[in-house]
Amino acid sequence: MSRRWALAAWALLLLGGCGESPSPPPASGRLQVDLVGLPAGVDGKVTVRGPASYVRELTQSTTLTGLARGDYELWPNPARTDSATWSPNDVTVRVTIGPSDAATATVPYTLATGRLAVLLQGLPPGTQGRATVAGPDRFSVVLTESDTLGNLVPGSYEISTADVTQGTDVYAPNTTRATVNVAPSLTPAAVPLTFTLISGAVSLSVVGLPTAVPAAVHLTGPNGFAQDVTASRTVGGLLAGLYTVTADTVTSGASRWAPIPASQNLTLATGSSGSATVNYTLVSPGATANLTIAGAHFQQVVQTFGGAVPLVAGRDALLRVFVVGSTTGITAPDVRVRFYNGVTLVSTVTIPPPTPTAPTTVDEGALSASWNYRVAGSLIQPGLSVQVDADPANQVPESSESDNSWPDAASPLALQVRTVPPLAVRFVPITQAASGLTGRVSTGNLDQFLIGARKLLPPATVSGVIAPPFTTNAPAVVPSDSNGAWLQILSEINALRSAEGGSGIYFGILQVPYTSGIAGMAYISGRAALGWDWFPSASVVVAHEIGHSMGRFHSPCGSAGGVDVSYPYPRAAIGVYGYDALAGGLVAPTASDVMSYCAPVWISDYTFNGMLNYWLANAGSLVASASVAPRPGVLVWGRIQHGRPVLEPAFDVVAPPSLPTRPGAERVELVGESGQVLASLSFSAERVVDGQDSTAAHFAFVVPRDMLGAAALASLRLHARGRIGTMSGAAARATTPEHVRGARSGGDAVRLSWSGGRTRAALVRDAATGSVLGIVREGAGIVQTSSPRLEVIVSDGVRSARQLIDVGPGAAGRNRQPPK
Repeated sequence: MSRRWALAAWALLLLGGCGESPSPPPASGRLQVDLVGLPAGVDGKVTVRGPASYVRELTQSTTLTGLARGDYELWPNPARTDSATWSPNDVTVRVTIGPSDAATATVPYTLATGRLAVLLQGLPPGTQGRATVAGPDRFSVVLTESDTLGNLVPGSYEISTADVTQGTDVYAPNTTRATVNVAPSLTPAAVPLTFTLISGAVSLSVVGLPTAVPAAVHLTGPNGFAQDVTASRTVGGLLAGLYTVTADTVTSGASRWAPIPASQNLTLATGSSGSATVNYTLVSPGATANLTIAGAHFQQVVQTFGGAVPLVAGRDALLRVFVVGSTTGITAPDVRVRFYNGVTLVSTVTIPPPTPTAPTTVDEGALSASWNYRVAGSLIQPGLSVQVDADPANQVPESSESDNSWPDAASPLALQVRTVPPLAVRFVPITQAASGLTGRVSTGNLDQFLIGARKLLPPATVSGVIAPPFTTNAPAVVPSDSNGAWLQILSEINALRSAEGGSGIYFGILQVPYTSGIAGMAYISGRAALGWDWFPSASVVVAHEIGHSMGRFHSPCGSAGGVDVSYPYPRAAIGVYGYDALAGGLVAPTASDVMSYCAPVWISDYTFNGMLNYWLANAGSLVASASVAPRPGVLVWGRIQHGRPVLEPAFDVVAPPSLPTRPGAERVELVGESGQVLASLSFSAERVVDGQDSTAAHFAFVVPRDMLGAAALASLRLHARGRIGTMSGAAARATTPEHVRGARSGGDAVRLSWSGGRTRAALVRDAATGSVLGIVREGAGIVQTSSPRLEVIVSDGVRSARQLIDVGPGAAGRNRQPPK
């Protein structure tokens, strides 16, 4: 065998023994890379690294193919836009492509920044604001207009700003410093900075001067602001507050111009404008003009020119000063008023002239013809005195300066100021059992009922309260009171007042089925009255009837009875000027007095003074009687009707004693069982002047039980008008009182009834409050109350028994005797 063959054979042997050498596996791996948390349109940034120096950059979720087996690393980077940044949750994501040749890797992104919208609002177009935004990592930017900032590191940001000035206008932001927390979000946190015009302007008009003559006008205001003005112009950039425009007399050559007014005030609200006009009037050289104060007075309700009506302490007043000139065309001056408490100066005011020139005569009928100033009630107090000066700065040339003061330059005038006791009115809604009508007075319309009294009557304070409804069994009221219902109800309200021992005026309110006829009723110098509820006249009726309570008879107009024959003015005219403080206007002397039956209605100085003097002398007795401690007594009451004495059933009550204050033509006797007189009361019955019965007069007394001694009361006798009226008890004294039954009959209505003839009437009270709810007669009646328990005092005419009745809703009351 040759050597070549041997080598070849060896080679074949080797090949045949080992076969072919192995090749590397194919590159067939797959990697799904998911970028999550990014909104559509936002590219991420992920670098993928793997075997054999594999590198790939990804911006979206992608499936990588043809990958060799081995370990791969994903390096995510933040994703950014102009307004936001998303950060990857992981620094590196590792994944291995193994025998399955497939793998998945998730790269989560989270929003890492926030946005802030700064809104500069309210500025005029083209006006730049200024807002500084400061935040974490020393972030700071200055904005001059609205903008939205993005890619902000989450945290607290402070926005500061200040006033913006545009010309003379000043705009202030709603806040100068705001703090907002910016959280990771695509929705910007909004900070609105709203600018508001805070500066105002005053337009000053100067008229009456020649073009070449400068004015001497001065504008002063808050924070020491002062600006001189020589001609018409607008002064801007003004803060809110009170501004004063003063003007001086101007002289040019031989000519002199006086300003009208010399001083005036105006108040600017924030961002508002105002105006003022200064009229210059040429004052002729060498003029013999003269000014004088013809008079002055304070108007509260009504006043004579000479101020004869005293002032009421605490009540606002209108001061009227009457300045007159000796000739026409004299410049109207300022008037200075100085108020003193004794000799101490407490206030000085300057009243600008109402017109450019002074009037030559007094005209009380026009407010524009007098210098007027509203004086607060806090200044109207005893010890007040006043001095008035016309043209105190001597700006108007006059022939004499000696007559420019009132009353004179030597000393102020001491005013008559009276401290008037308050008036309290207790309004009682009257329920008429005969008609079912109840007087419509409530807390909702209480002030309407009192408006006439508050306008016209002397007390500075007039208050009212609403009592529980009182039910009467009187006949239904009629326009002429031909059935005596008005008189009976008035008598019952008078008895109610005595039984309750209340203070003030008790005023019953009736709903009537007519609009023409008797509208009210009261006593002369009494404490009880009635009126209807028809508005607007109801308010005048209240004032009229309380006028009777203040001792006034009727003023002669409108066929009224009980006329005051001393009334000084014809047809009940008020005779002098009145002043309606609520309306801010004068009332003509031809208006009718409130105590007449004519209209339009006001009050005369005569009537006002009469009421004032009566109330000063007698108001204290109302409070004094109510302050007396209650004790057992007998309510004795009645009336004189058509000249006939009428006694009502007496009731045992616990109330302050109420006895006649002076003897009179009438007498009531309380008589014992043996005919002996236990007590005798001489008195003058309270006269009723409204209505058709000229003899009508009433009385109601609470006679203390201890005045009667130990004897039992058997009868009453009333001596009046030459007649005797009597009231006796039951023929035989009852050993037990008749039982009164009570049951609710719907809503607040409670029906009471009893059987037998011994009980003549029952006085019904709220057991909790003691308020009298009604007087039930003839064995049955209804009262209105929500109270669950009633006190019923039954009377046989002179003797009484007390019972308590429980009246649950829908259930009959249970009658029981009270504990001893």
